[in-house]
Amino acid sequence: MKIQTLHVYNCDENIDVNNYLPFVSFDDLVLIICDEITKTRYKLLQKLLAKHKTLFLIRTNHNNLTSISYSDWVKLLAKSKKTMTWK
Repeated sequence: MKIQTLHVYNCDENIDVNNYLPFVSFDDLVLIICDEITKTRYKLLQKLLAKHKTLFLIRTNHNNLTSISYSDWVKLLAKSKKTMTWK
């Protein structure tokens, strides 16, 4: 899988996802990184990003939500042509 742009969103920051959605194209991937996340916030982000390829990297995953590993994240970085961090 080739990724044009890997968009990295730290959900521990208080950032409005809607401000960045216009910058995400069909060939892009959104990676949401967080220390912890509630099931409610997880589902909200999934709903907001439903039209986009989205993965989560959850460091402390008490709720057993779908998450990739750190090594998978490193592989994604290698596959993407560029990385954009949402700030």
